[in-house]
Formats: sequence, structure tokens, C-alpha cells
Amino acid sequence: MTVLLLVVVSVFFSQLLNSASQYDEYTLKAVYIKKFNNYIDWPKEKLKCKKINYFTIGIIGKTPIYEKLTALYKNQKVFNKKVRIIKIKKLKNNSKISSFNVIFIAIKNRKKIKKIVNFSKKNSILLISDSPHYCQYGIHINFYVEKNKIKFEINRNALIQSKLSTSSVLLSLAKIVHTKGAMK
Repeated sequence: MTVLLLVVVSVFFSQLLNSASQYDEYTLKAVYIKKFNNYIDWPKEKLKCKKINYFTIGIIGKTPIYEKLTALYKNQKVFNKKVRIIKIKKLKNNSKISSFNVIFIAIKNRKKIKKIVNFSKKNSILLISDSPHYCQYGIHINFYVEKNKIKFEINRNALIQSKLSTSSVLLSLAKIVHTKGAMK
């Protein structure tokens, strides 16, 4: 059964990987993000908290992914919760952001990345980006383009530090990256 599941998921993701020419880049990334949620495990208390009525995806920085995710998740649920897509302008309101499940980062500032990574470790937030080498700085999943195909890399150690885990199926489809130096 596990082998069959691996084959089915591999075929699906490979179709996404190879279909970059049919869809625009950010539509594909939004679909990936939606699929990633099926293969990431958050701590039970993060998903079952009765005070939190939404599965929340935050967006930091200017990117077309906001509109793509908003359209994709319209009338959708994740873990039986409605989905909210929120633009994060400042990281100062930590109590609000701590309830987020996913943050997509579209900024080019390593100082902010360190702050976001450390915040994620405390709050079990899945971090996704599409900036070169960001996985090496503690981002969990990072998109990159190779030979005109959208691919992704995963920093498994960073996931573990944030109390998140992923299935071996997703890991088998990703390039595995390790954190570069100590993140403080």
C-alpha cells in the first residue's frame, strides 16, 4: 500500500513539476503549497485548538502568490477549518501571527529571515519561500527553478526544530538541504 501511495503521489508531483509551461509560476507554487499541507504534520495542539477557527497562511513581502492562494483556497477547508490568506506587513504582532500555520516569505533580507525562523521554532509554523538558498538559512521548504521546471528543497532539520514533520513521500520528491551555520 505504501509503495502504491508513493507511486501515485510521485506521478502527481512530477506532473506538476513538468507542467510549468502550461501554467504560470505562481499558480503552480500555490498548488504545491496546497498539496504540501497533506504531507506536513503539525503538533496536535496547533490544529485542534478550539480558539483558532482558521487554517491561516501568511504572506510576507510583495508576491503574486497572495492572489493565487486566495483563489485556490476559496471555499476550501484544511483540517476542517476555513482557510485565511493574510498579508503580513510587520512581524511585531507576534500573538496574532503565532496562530498561523504557514508563512510564505517573499523578502530578500536575511536579518528578517533569522527572526522569522526563530519565531517559527517557537510556534510550529511551516515556512515556505522561493528565494535562492533560503532553505540553508532555516526555511523549511524553498522553491527553485531548474531547467525551466519548478522544484523544491526541504530542510528537514529545520522542520524538526519547529516541531513539524513531513512524510517520506514528500522528502523523496525534494532536494534535501541542511542549515548553513548556526541560526541564532
